Amino acid sequence: MYEVQDEATGRLVHLARSQDPDVNVVVLADHGGAVNTRGPELMRVWLEDQGCIAPTRPGVAARAMVGGFNLINRSLTRERKKALARWLPRLKERAEAESRLAGIDWAETTAYSDGVRDDVLLNVAGRDPQGAVPASSYAETVRDLQDRIRAITEVGSGRPVVEAVLHRDEVYAGPYVDRAPDLTIRWSIGSRAFDGFRCDTDHGRQRMAEVLSKPAFQPGGHHPEGMFVANGPNVEPIAIRGHLADVTPTLLALLGIPVPTQLDGKPLDLLRGVQADASSGTGAQSGGVEGGTAEGGSSHTDSGYTEEEEEAVRRRLEDLGYI
Repeated sequence: MYEVQDEATGRLVHLARSQDPDVNVVVLADHGGAVNTRGPELMRVWLEDQGCIAPTRPGVAARAMVGGFNLINRSLTRERKKALARWLPRLKERAEAESRLAGIDWAETTAYSDGVRDDVLLNVAGRDPQGAVPASSYAETVRDLQDRIRAITEVGSGRPVVEAVLHRDEVYAGPYVDRAPDLTIRWSIGSRAFDGFRCDTDHGRQRMAEVLSKPAFQPGGHHPEGMFVANGPNVEPIAIRGHLADVTPTLLALLGIPVPTQLDGKPLDLLRGVQADASSGTGAQSGGVEGGTAEGGSSHTDSGYTEEEEEAVRRRLEDLGYI
């Protein structure tokens, strides 16, 4: 696989250089590769064992929707599934939610996960439709759950499985933090999948064994350390370390576009022969006034994108499976 990717990257670089010998070439992997720990799958079982998730039998409608969704997912091509999602976007979102979260008694559930992502969400009264955690107890519940998750150990070896569990305020910044998951887990990544989490109940231990008896969806997973490689006349040949948020400012500087001051990151220390100019605007080349209407264009949202651009971004993220 590495050889195939290397060959494909070489072809892309050759194509770019054939059109412009002095082009700057950047290759980015926004995350690294690691073993699939199966942590998210096991986390769902652990939360149930701890009494955070209250299970219930899904209704007939929910079971029918999940069955139909799984059938479509197995039988249709990617292109047909994308077309169907654009035609029925809300139905797709509901079916995906049912397939991942079916069988939960929300009125009795305090915290849950979907078994796929490294996240835990609290079921908060006043924020969620059937919230069970009083808003006044939110901070205390977060701290208690963090302590319990940090203490999870692997069956048999007894080794800790969690490297860190972070509240969203520790991970994100900006006006949309409240849309992020309440807790994000960083697993202790080793050379193999976990053998299961220690549970307190017989039912939890049985459910953990049932999950592990089935093969993982895929053997590989993510690692926080990604890769950024750049080469060209405006790139210094040096080793650097940075953050994902630094990539966009770096690319803007290499393209000669002013870097908006609102961005979280900053250009990486690899620029040669170019000036990273700062801009107090949104960075959109609209020719209009920020927040106003560009001549012949559409009004901009708070993000700096037009409504049409916002819709294009949303569709792209849906196609990639992020929303």
